[in-house]
Amino acid sequence: MSDSVTAKYANVAFNLPIKELFTYSIPDELNGIAIPGARVLAPFGTRRLTGYVVELKNTASPEFKIKSLQDVLDSKPVISENLMRLTKWIADYYKSSWGEAIKAALPAGLEDEGSQILFITEEGKIVQGPLAFDIKEFQRSYIIFKKLPEIYRVLKKI
Repeated sequence: MSDSVTAKYANVAFNLPIKELFTYSIPDELNGIAIPGARVLAPFGTRRLTGYVVELKNTASPEFKIKSLQDVLDSKPVISENLMRLTKWIADYYKSSWGEAIKAALPAGLEDEGSQILFITEEGKIVQGPLAFDIKEFQRSYIIFKKLPEIYRVLKKI
């Protein structure tokens, strides 16, 4: 393993049934924080996936086009060195991918699924106009909707 401050490339494992590791270049702004055990966001085909940095190195195979990591998702690595060794052993022993073994070892709250955060723009607020809804009305309707089974039982007795 190379020193994390000077490493130019990271081998990344994904939670996919693919045993190979994928090499990504580490952009200058992520150097020092894209370290083994960190979750990273990386381009994978037409998608962006969460992967796990499992190794750093200073050289990459020239036969493949190297893409860059896009982001590091945690301020500290979520996978310790001991857990890295254990998940590597599990992957080898059970013939799974290292990424699948890492995912299985992580707490359920650390989902590697992508998420979207949506914001309405000022232009969208103008366009929304008559489609706008009153949040208080929505909350009242939701409370009634949640109580429908209870209301139905009461009405059925009448």
